[in-house]
Amino acid sequence: MQQSGMQKLQMEHAACSEAPQLLAQLAEAAAAWHGERVKQMSFSAGYAAHAEHPALSAAELVAESDHRMYEEKTAYYKKNGLVQRRT
Repeated sequence: MQQSGMQKLQMEHAACSEAPQLLAQLAEAAAAWHGERVKQMSFSAGYAAHAEHPALSAAELVAESDHRMYEEKTAYYKKNGLVQRRT
């Protein structure tokens, strides 16, 4: 995992119904974190499960989770009045 740029974390073998709760817990932990040099942390996450999309290949599931992550990231930037860096 990188500290800047694109990061990926794969959670496997979790029930699809658990994903929203797991992501909410991660968001809560990130919001509560405060460092000395960096005052706050944020992250965007997306997930896609075979149970939701049985017709998609593994590569297509990764693409769907990326799509959802970028939607969340865009919403974060808009909500906070920030300019989103394009890579």
